[in-house]
Amino acid sequence: MLSGAPPLWKPDSDRFNHVLIKNARGHLWFECAEVRFSRPEIWFTALEALAPERRRTFEAPQGDLLLPEVGNRGFVRALASQDEADGWTVVQDGVYRFAVDLWRGEAVRVRIVLAEYLAAEVTWPNDGRTD
Repeated sequence: MLSGAPPLWKPDSDRFNHVLIKNARGHLWFECAEVRFSRPEIWFTALEALAPERRRTFEAPQGDLLLPEVGNRGFVRALASQDEADGWTVVQDGVYRFAVDLWRGEAVRVRIVLAEYLAAEVTWPNDGRTD
């Protein structure tokens, strides 16, 4: 960027948040039969902007090893290990991948990577459930 020049691109955070939350809710529902309507915590940044340790943490499998409800896609995928790479579900290689993390009684989180460029994390704190 040139000194004093305006940024070439400034994302509309509200629109990004809306799309990322919508995708995260869909992944949570289809993978784990979990529904969350409360407003989650969300952040996104360029994947390359993450410090090395933060990136390792972001990329690493996380959450409890809990099997989702019998019969849903997450359960079948857990048994067959389809479309997964290191805990990530790869929708289209190099274009879109996501991971759903469950912590018993604490929180649920969806991590998303778009075009191996944009990293996003959507987290819902415990909503009082004990499952």
